[in-house]
Amino acid sequence: MNIIIKQNYDEMSEACAVHISEYIKKNPNRLLCFAAGDTPLGILKKLIIFQEAGKINLDSMYYVGLDEWVGLGYQDKGSCRQIMQDNFYGPAKISPERIRIFDGLLNPDDETSDILEYIDNKNGIGMVILGIGMNGHIGFNEPGTPEDFSGGKLILSETSLTVGQKYFDKKHDLKYGVTLGIKTLANAENIVLTANGEKKADIISKSLKEIDNPLFPASYLTSHPNFYVFLDNASYKIKK
Repeated sequence: MNIIIKQNYDEMSEACAVHISEYIKKNPNRLLCFAAGDTPLGILKKLIIFQEAGKINLDSMYYVGLDEWVGLGYQDKGSCRQIMQDNFYGPAKISPERIRIFDGLLNPDDETSDILEYIDNKNGIGMVILGIGMNGHIGFNEPGTPEDFSGGKLILSETSLTVGQKYFDKKHDLKYGVTLGIKTLANAENIVLTANGEKKADIISKSLKEIDNPLFPASYLTSHPNFYVFLDNASYKIKK
């Protein structure tokens, strides 16, 4: 495990974007997977700045979605599709044919089957960039999700439903999410976990101390040979 700690969120986002950029330059046409939460947004902005400066070509990569709220589509503010399209895919001018993300308005089982096939056809995920939920969820892999879960529809926890309302401009009656599973994420060549803010300090500390603990889904990733954790000072509180 490689833990990189920076003074603040901006420095952490910059360092993580540099790490991703180095992978992009060395591995054109590989498959990337980005989480659509708050923490990765600063990283995505840095990547776009790097591209505008001629340092990387984001359109040289392929992209797959991590997760989506079942029942929401692009027209719904706060859907994963809307966040990624408006904050990354659109501004970065990434070709639509290089993107495959979950459509929350379609059958989640069919979507999962198609996306897992897409991943296989791209020789697996090259790099996945994750955030972590207040209860430790990764994507929509809630605490208790089995290690061998490849992906699909899951019942969302009350914590995820409550915290998730911050993304929306109106109340949604949601129950399910569709997500890439722990098994699929763990098979990525490179895994990046990001967190910022004091509110994430406890769950980061608990998750990184564990190995294969179903209560902390991120713990299934800690033994991966290419596992990188980018934190700011406020979120770093690894208890001995």
